Amino acid sequence: MRAIRITSADWLMVGLLGLTCGSTYKVMELTIEGITPFWLAAIRIDGAAALMCAI
Repeated sequence: MRAIRITSADWLMVGLLGLTCGSTYKVMELTIEGITPFWLAAIRIDGAAALMCAI
């Protein structure tokens, strides 16, 4: 059986996943403070579009 090698790129992907999942809580906090659903959707769509363009 071959040993699995964990590279720095793997850790980067884990970090990005944690950042993505953790940012949901920040978005909820901002929403409670008064962002309308329209602006919340616009921010999420813009963020996703920027991420896809970066990839």
